[in-house]
Amino acid sequence: MRNKVAFLAVFGLFAVGGTAPTVACESAGPNVHLGRVADINSDAQSFTITDAETGKPITFKANGKLIMRLAGVQRTIAVNYREEDGRLVALEIR
Repeated sequence: MRNKVAFLAVFGLFAVGGTAPTVACESAGPNVHLGRVADINSDAQSFTITDAETGKPITFKANGKLIMRLAGVQRTIAVNYREEDGRLVALEIR
């Protein structure tokens, strides 16, 4: 619980300030990745972020509502996800 509160406090400060935090995904908690949006593929209903911890691309499946929220996003986001049939499915974007 303390880790989640600390993460939210740090993430909130950076989100308000407009700069991107370099917080490792491990510290974000289970089933959460942090990163910047690198690609949005609305036809495939997926998006890719550049992971803040590893610098590698991570692709998530997402519904149209989540995909639309990503248009024009220029900051680091947190993606809550679940694994389904070997794929990462985005549940929430913060």
